[in-house]
Amino acid sequence: MTHPATFWNKIATKYAQDPVLDEADYNFTCERSISYLRPGFRALEIGCGTGSTAIRLRPHVSTFEATDISEAMIDIAKGRQTQTAPDHQVSFWVASAPDSFADGIAYDAVFAHSLLHLVPDPEALLARVAQAVQPGGYFISKTPCLGAIGMALQRMAMRVMIPLMQLIGKAPPVVRFFSIEGLEAMITRAGFDVVEAGSFPGGKPPSYYIVARRRG
Repeated sequence: MTHPATFWNKIATKYAQDPVLDEADYNFTCERSISYLRPGFRALEIGCGTGSTAIRLRPHVSTFEATDISEAMIDIAKGRQTQTAPDHQVSFWVASAPDSFADGIAYDAVFAHSLLHLVPDPEALLARVAQAVQPGGYFISKTPCLGAIGMALQRMAMRVMIPLMQLIGKAPPVVRFFSIEGLEAMITRAGFDVVEAGSFPGGKPPSYYIVARRRG
């Protein structure tokens, strides 16, 4: 199996050049996320890719850290920040999602966009997120739900195509088929209450946006 860092390093340049699948949906979810942020917040994005979202959200918090398993993605993010947002610095660094959290650091908001369906153990990751988010803080995510109701034909095709693409290094090593209900339940079990959620089908398959508040 291809190591995740190897896969994402290989496609980083093309990934950075690809347009957003649905810019209206992306802008809407960014604005919804911003509405939950405050100037004194400490924020973290795990699986930040080439940094576009982290750079966009950075002016609305006090500090913003962002990690990705791919060194090539982080290099692009740092260059993008230098060009577009030199006055609002994101602290970009290379780390797998579970290794993105420093001991003793409490965050007001943790973001994960297009990530949960790509990690080997999403429940363990969410447990780690819950440890890092202080009570009342937010976990904000957007996740393709490949197992969503109404996608039976697409799901069947993807279950055949994705393993073949993985064999030749054209798909990520891990791809999970979440249902919307299963995704919400998993986040709730980790210690969060869902306060806002919505399905955005502009990109295929639908992505599900969730804002969840840490209980306690």
